[in-house]
Amino acid sequence: MKHEILEEVWRVRDQISAECGYDVHRLFKHLKALEAQHKDRLVSFAARKTTKLVRKKRHAAPA
Repeated sequence: MKHEILEEVWRVRDQISAECGYDVHRLFKHLKALEAQHKDRLVSFAARKTTKLVRKKRHAAPA
């Protein structure tokens, strides 16, 4: 397998860019429209509560 997945990603990226006339504003509108159309496929990176790791103190070795 040579870089089939990457080549497909690059091909699709180039196709979408061409459809938007290589205009970043049109590309942004296009992508926002796709997000609205496929809300069930989006990943949320909402902040999560994390736990703080506590390290145990090492005791000095007896002399």
